[in-house]
Parts: sequence; structure tokens; C-alpha cells
Amino acid sequence: MTAPSKNWTSIADSQVDADSPLDTALITAMRDDLIHIKEWLGKDYTAAQNHSHDGADSAKINTANVIKTGAVYVFDDFVHNNFIGWSVTSSGVSVIAADNGVMRATTDGTGNYFGLASASANPFRMASGVTVTLEARVRMNSPLAASTRIGIIDDNLGNIVNGIFFDLAGTTNWYSRTYASGVNTQTDTGVAVSSSWQTLKIAATQSSVKFYVNGVLKTTHTTNIPTANLGAALLFSCNSTRTFDADYVECIADARL
Repeated sequence: MTAPSKNWTSIADSQVDADSPLDTALITAMRDDLIHIKEWLGKDYTAAQNHSHDGADSAKINTANVIKTGAVYVFDDFVHNNFIGWSVTSSGVSVIAADNGVMRATTDGTGNYFGLASASANPFRMASGVTVTLEARVRMNSPLAASTRIGIIDDNLGNIVNGIFFDLAGTTNWYSRTYASGVNTQTDTGVAVSSSWQTLKIAATQSSVKFYVNGVLKTTHTTNIPTANLGAALLFSCNSTRTFDADYVECIADARL
């Protein structure tokens, strides 16, 4: 990190009492301290009370530079021809454009779920002081009424009892869902599924789940937040032959349970 261009100057009490002059030394110290603070907070970015680290009001954070001690972390960029650590739910799943890393799920018209889910463990659970964040970049090659499980769920066949995920819910829009012991809260995000890439993000705590599409908060759930163990999933179902692509998936809990 580059040091601020102005050093911090401590202003003595004797410089600001009622009998002290407003001199060059005091004004210079005040100016230098303001420049020091501005540059330390983020010289080239727009001031903001809550920094989003989006490159506009503060610098973007590279996850490679974030220490994940104590965290539970899953990431796949799909650059291999096989799916290590995943349960492949059908033969209609493959890697395309392997140099760019894309998982493609192709349905066969049976209505079964196609895609990937946690293979042998469900390591994510909402608990006090824990935040679970999932992000995936996806596209639907042929948008239509269908069903998806893009998030964290308790069943790799899509027959969930507990889960937090994005769904199409039989419409053309993305829906946000929280399931706890089979009881469902469902909200329309107002965003249509697209054949262009879309980034879906979930930020979940024990009391609140926020759903984002392309970086914009669309819905917030405070009911039916599950406490069961869950695993990451990218699942897609349709009663006709369609394809669904995922560029990457990332899921992290900031503490182990």
C-alpha cells in the first residue's frame, strides 16, 4: 500500500486554545491531516458511509488475498473435464469450453434434476455469528418455465426439505426461496432469467437472507431460514430438452461449526 502523500501531524492543545493565533503552522497541519485521512480511506474513490468494495467507492477485494482461517470454502471454476468433489446427478452434465471453465447441464425432458450438488457432506449451516455466502454466474440457454436449485440445499436430487436458493418457480423470473422443515418463503425478484450471463448471490445469516442479481439486492427473507446442514448445488429441471450453464460457483461460511 502506498503511503499517504502528507504525514499525520499531531496538533497540540496549546495551538487551539483561545489565545493562540490562527497561523500557518496550524492551518497547514489541519490541511495535511485531512489529506492524510482521505488518502488512507481511499484516495481515488467516491466517499461512502458503507463501502461496497466494488471499484467505485473503494478498491475491489481479491479473494486470493483474504485469509480464510476457520472458514469453510468451496469454489469451482470448472476447468477440469471431471467434477471432483461433486455428486453428478445425471449423465447430462459436462464441461464445455474447458479453457474458460463452463459446466453445462442438459435436461432430457423427464422433469428430473440435472447438475451438481455436494458429494459427501453438507458443511454449511446457519448459526449464531455465522454468515454463509454463495455466488454463481449462470445462464439459461433457452429461458422458459422450469425449476432450479442454485444455492445451498439438503438433497442433491432437488427434493429438498431445507434450503436457501434461487428458483424459477414455474415462471420466467428468478425467485428467492428459503425452506425450513418443508415450509417455504418465496419472493419474486422481478428479474427475468436470461440467456446472457447473470450473477446470482446469496448472503445468509441466522436471522436474514439477502438475494442479489448482478450485484443488486432484490429480496430479503427473514422467515423459514433453515438450521439444518446444507450443501452447495447447481441443479436444473425441465419437462423438455434445455441447457443450463454455470461459469463458476463459490460458497463460503466465515466460521466452522
